[in-house]
Amino acid sequence: MTKKFKMQLPRVRIYLHDEIKDILKENGNQWMTSKEIARLVNERGRYKKTTRAKTPDVKGFQIFLRARNYSHM
Repeated sequence: MTKKFKMQLPRVRIYLHDEIKDILKENGNQWMTSKEIARLVNERGRYKKTTRAKTPDVKGFQIFLRARNYSHM
């Protein structure tokens, strides 16, 4: 009897600031509100919070704060 193993691809962690960059690029680097970006982050579902937050959704204020930390981008 042989066992069959399912190959799993390694999970690549998507950081929030990388997701924001991708969304802005896809939208032609147009001006977007924090709420608009948060909505798109949640719709795409690629970014997952690592904390045990009550809600897995990203909020506009999180986008705003992250943008302040990465203003050089």
